[in-house]
Amino acid sequence: MPASADATKVDWLRLAIQCVATVEADSVILGEPAGWGAKPSRAKIDPARLLLPRGVHAHDIPEVCIAIRGSATLAFDGKVYPFSPPRVALIRPGVHHAEGYARRQSSYAIMWMHYCSDRSLITIVSEYRPAGGWHVTARYALRSRGVQRLLGKLSGGVPASAAAFEPIRADLLNILTEMNRRNAYGAVERKSRRSEAPVHDELLKRVRDYLDHNFATPIDVHTVAALTRLTPNYLNSLFSRSTGQGIHEYLISLRMRRAMELCRHRTLLVKEVARTIGYSDPLYFSRAFRRYHGCWPTDAGAAVGR
Repeated sequence: MPASADATKVDWLRLAIQCVATVEADSVILGEPAGWGAKPSRAKIDPARLLLPRGVHAHDIPEVCIAIRGSATLAFDGKVYPFSPPRVALIRPGVHHAEGYARRQSSYAIMWMHYCSDRSLITIVSEYRPAGGWHVTARYALRSRGVQRLLGKLSGGVPASAAAFEPIRADLLNILTEMNRRNAYGAVERKSRRSEAPVHDELLKRVRDYLDHNFATPIDVHTVAALTRLTPNYLNSLFSRSTGQGIHEYLISLRMRRAMELCRHRTLLVKEVARTIGYSDPLYFSRAFRRYHGCWPTDAGAAVGR
């Protein structure tokens, strides 16, 4: 994989596009009992293989899982499936599932896609390496009509036949292609910006300092813009050019990194961690933590130590 973060994010998307484009419809894994789809192996679920220490878990949203590198396994309600490219899984809400490695010394990377309450599609790459364990290597977000179409199809249940997977394949390819286009363009644009003279460096430094020291308080782009006497859109544009992410995304990263530090020490309850970083609703915080880190707050300490 390329060394730069931008190149890596683009590379993951290209691998995902290749997988979705070439996967055989009758080998798609269905996250519920059905009459077609990939057949499970005879292997039993070994908790030591699983990403989450407590094993299988479920969500209240549909998910799509794409194999993009190496050999992994997916577990659904007591059944284990081999999961290596090209392979795709469709998981209905409420279905208990888990990812894990096929062999302890073999690395893998898989892409998880799930719907967010703000009508965007959140995508993460979960990577396992024998020396370092599991990590969320890349994150993406996309809000588009294609996302809404895909959600509508998945919310009604998994496809009833292999032929019914083709419209889902088309939506997935459109979504992944759009993500790839945006990330590839963003990488080129940021490289170009770095070669230009710094703009508003001192102002942006003050903004970052303000966010770094006040991230646990209610802050939005308008609040910060009022302090700088710039319009919210202009300030956010300058901030994105300088840091590679908008003010809202920067705030989320500050809060989630601090939350991970607190969860690792296991001295606070989840609701106390949420309050500490500025979330009044522990459930909303837990879901935001899961989207960002790829695990629940209660699993963070054990997952890091594996």
